[in-house]
Amino acid sequence: AYNDAPTAIVTPETGAYEPIPLSLSAVLGNPYYFVLSGTVISINVSARYKVTAEIGFDHSHGHDLEFGILVNGLITTGYSNVGNFDQSTSVSEIFDLGVGSEVSVGIACPDLHSSAVNVKTIKVRIE
Repeated sequence: AYNDAPTAIVTPETGAYEPIPLSLSAVLGNPYYFVLSGTVISINVSARYKVTAEIGFDHSHGHDLEFGILVNGLITTGYSNVGNFDQSTSVSEIFDLGVGSEVSVGIACPDLHSSAVNVKTIKVRIE
């Protein structure tokens, strides 16, 4: 899944992760494994999956950001602190996911400071 249309995301002051929209999908292998619905990819077959997420973004608010993989809306061990001058990053993690699990990606401002981030590209690959 990916989205290469620029999207403005506002991270909340609470430090919670704000989901990033995924507008397009590309199916590799069995088309019944995943369903893309806006900001999440639903898992239809229980298995061990490798999830890789990449982001290109622009922000100048002087605060660090965290970019991460979320499962059922909760941050996982697949996340990265990207600093206030970095313009891209990627994260990868292996998960045992059951039917109905929802995979998404999001950004947060870890110092509890709201900010605007212009997401230029976002790609998520599930293998």
